[in-house]
Amino acid sequence: MKRMKTFAPSKMSLLKAYHEMTFKEKEDVAKSVGIKHTIQRDEKIKELLITRPVRSLSGIVNVSILTKPYPCPGQCIYCPNEKDMPKSYIKSEPAAMRAAMNKFDPTKQVNVRIKSLSLAGHPVEKIELRVIGGNWSSYPKNYQTKFIKSVYDTCNGRKSQTLKQAQKLNESAKHKIVGLSIETRLIL
Repeated sequence: MKRMKTFAPSKMSLLKAYHEMTFKEKEDVAKSVGIKHTIQRDEKIKELLITRPVRSLSGIVNVSILTKPYPCPGQCIYCPNEKDMPKSYIKSEPAAMRAAMNKFDPTKQVNVRIKSLSLAGHPVEKIELRVIGGNWSSYPKNYQTKFIKSVYDTCNGRKSQTLKQAQKLNESAKHKIVGLSIETRLIL
């Protein structure tokens, strides 16, 4: 018997289609022209279509972003040192690929990650931010401040004058940063 090759859509594409079919504004437009092509929302269906639900089981999603490649004063023999990557990361890692694709711009990295998590059905209101790559302590202070401020501004949906102001605004933002971890190493 000949095997038939069939295409099975991914959970993410099914979830996207589900969101489009249950989109309230579309329903109103459809009804106004006499067409009923939307379906009722069903939380059970939505839950079944969420990819890797364990990522947001606590209501908090992890967003990892990489710093730009910068010389690290350490000479650790176990640490990868790949061209065009921050020290200790390799190009084939998912977060590293996203960072390189976005030219290590923290704003773009955060936007892309929030969008992909949201499309996969995860809540993106509470974020645990992980800044990874290189040795944070060896980066210039102004780069560190600008990097973190831009992440807060991105989550706030608007620019602030200072990091402190951005942090304060984030307390009532759509995407709250509820945790911040910064990877670094002690260089002796």
